[in-house]
Amino acid sequence: MARAQGHDVVFAPKFYANLQPMAAVWTHVKDVVAEQYTSETTVEDVLDRLRAATTGLSATSALAFVDEAYESVKSLHNFLETHDDVGEQAAGDDDDFDSWSSDEDDDDDQA
Repeated sequence: MARAQGHDVVFAPKFYANLQPMAAVWTHVKDVVAEQYTSETTVEDVLDRLRAATTGLSATSALAFVDEAYESVKSLHNFLETHDDVGEQAAGDDDDFDSWSSDEDDDDDQA
């Protein structure tokens, strides 16, 4: 669907949370909730605090997480561009490259 609209789909490497804005948002929310933890905290308290932390996230904060991820993606892109020949040589040896293929996008389109 994205390609039909003229977009390129690029899958981020696994375990690179700094490339995923949602991972940064979730880390922030968990930190806010964890700071309020006491020995008397109940599950209901945690749920209420999670709701408050997520609804209290400002658009400015959310945009900052997106901007931070964008800068990380740009840095990774620049690194890969300057080391492209090394990456092509290693690609045959790295099983993780398979997880970045466009096959995953095709599976998403069928869902």
